[in-house]
Amino acid sequence: MTQHPSASSSVRRLPKKHDVLARYWKYGIVSLLEYFRQRLPISQPHMQSFIYGAYTLTSVLLQDVPVFQAVWMECLGDLVRYLYAIEENDAESKEHWRLMASEWYLRTIDTSHGAVGRLYHHLGIISKNDPIMQLFYYAKR
Repeated sequence: MTQHPSASSSVRRLPKKHDVLARYWKYGIVSLLEYFRQRLPISQPHMQSFIYGAYTLTSVLLQDVPVFQAVWMECLGDLVRYLYAIEENDAESKEHWRLMASEWYLRTIDTSHGAVGRLYHHLGIISKNDPIMQLFYYAKR
């Protein structure tokens, strides 16, 4: 609602002023993902369900609140990276999640006009099976 066209400029600045986007990620998503991660493999189906729900919500935010496009795209990449990390059985599925996370991070880098070292670091992490690409991404950092 703070980004609605009828909102005043002071209301539009509230999310940045109160760091709402970082709170959305830290308290709304990561805290629960870390809770599930500590209880793997028992919690894997619940963790996957939660990731799919958070991915859907963040996709809607990407469409409806494009002013924070880079934040939403990074969140989507991080969510897919969690799916990549917990996939155990199917190598094809694991590769799918890796490619999807890479795509979100690269799209975020393309649209960001600030520090993107963290994104290159994430790309290096998910490129662990390709040492040349891993070195490339870590060097870009």
